[in-house]
Amino acid sequence: MNEEGSLFRFGRFAFDTNDRMLLCEGRRVPLAPKILQTLLILLRHRGHVVEKTFLMKEVWPDNFVEEGNLAQHIFVLRKVLGDNTDEPHFIETVPGRGYRFVASVDSNHKTAQNAPNIKQEVSQPHYAERDSAYKHYLKGRYFWSKCSKESLEKSLDCFHQALALAPGYAAAYAGLADSYFRLSTSYWPPKDAYPKAMAAVLKALELDETLAEAHAVLGIIKTRCDWDWIAAQRAFERAIEINPDYPTAHQWYGNYFDSLGRFEDALREKRRALELDPLSLSINVSIGTTYWMMEKVPEALGKIYDALEMDKNFLPAVLQLGVVNELSGNISQSIDNLEQALEMDDSPTIHAYLGRAYALAGLRDKAEATINSLKAQSARRYVSAYVLALITQALGWTDETFTWLEKACEDHDEFLCWLKVDPRLNSLRTDPRFFDLLNRVFPPQFR
Repeated sequence: MNEEGSLFRFGRFAFDTNDRMLLCEGRRVPLAPKILQTLLILLRHRGHVVEKTFLMKEVWPDNFVEEGNLAQHIFVLRKVLGDNTDEPHFIETVPGRGYRFVASVDSNHKTAQNAPNIKQEVSQPHYAERDSAYKHYLKGRYFWSKCSKESLEKSLDCFHQALALAPGYAAAYAGLADSYFRLSTSYWPPKDAYPKAMAAVLKALELDETLAEAHAVLGIIKTRCDWDWIAAQRAFERAIEINPDYPTAHQWYGNYFDSLGRFEDALREKRRALELDPLSLSINVSIGTTYWMMEKVPEALGKIYDALEMDKNFLPAVLQLGVVNELSGNISQSIDNLEQALEMDDSPTIHAYLGRAYALAGLRDKAEATINSLKAQSARRYVSAYVLALITQALGWTDETFTWLEKACEDHDEFLCWLKVDPRLNSLRTDPRFFDLLNRVFPPQFR
């Protein structure tokens, strides 16, 4: 049962033996190599008892280890898979002997034929093309989860390659929409990114109206681009109705509630997302962001450090750590964090956050130089007017701040969805111009 080169699929999960990675609905699950090796052995011997002694010999061929090491691996795998010992759906303990993988598993060409949302009646690709399309899709989801400009643009290439092989692949269109959305504002102008995202998600829904991923990304586009709060809520609820176990739908529904200042609802949704995907870096940072909006610094730092413990180079975590340290008043640490983030990704947003920190630290020359640099950069790449407003606010330039916020409103800058809840704007909230902006972003029932 070696099956080298196989793609094992079971439930919401897939294990790619070529790249030695576990994915949950296309998103990579970060696991230590020996834990992955343990899972792979169980998959290859699925339906059969794998003796503990055999597992330990295979996973630790050159070392003597105790059964406790193996038990810890099984514990982690069960947590990741959402399994339990009393009623196992994936890994069964056979007392006195070892473990058995009990879930139904598809592998090799069966996986390709059953890859989700490849509409064979539209494209009718050969099985090898379907298999390749699905692998391109999984790689696209992996790059999408990394969140940097480079990785997001790689994800677009992967989704396009999947669609070239399987033109009716609805999930790949949803992946395109996800990637275009994440590229917007921080990297691409909303006027360029949002139409591409909307076209892709509508195509996904045309191909498969029951695709939860498509409804979820439609919800976040309606939230951030159209400011259509009713349609956004409807889309999120439809996504969760179709697949209550899709973590991203719960996470993004939580983001929707964040924008409205409904923090308990936001935390409920995001905690559910984390239950479904306990090792998600993005969800941990997202919960930390909710606590930051609530101005609960210790709780925010706790969730961000949870993500950094798993991946110290996860850009959103490093960036948000700088933002939270600013809120706590630890400006020097905030500058260190933001400078680290800037080394990882040359985003105008990170430049602006750092410029704001310089202003708060009394380094006004550096802050003003950052503004001038970003204005110059705007001639060749998109620079969010909202993040420029954050620097001028820290410098105490209120009129200029509102000029930039007006520009952000004209651009349909997605950061304006934080207008009600961004702690960095607290000093502006009594100004009539701020109320006017709120009225344009949020209808009366959502203010």
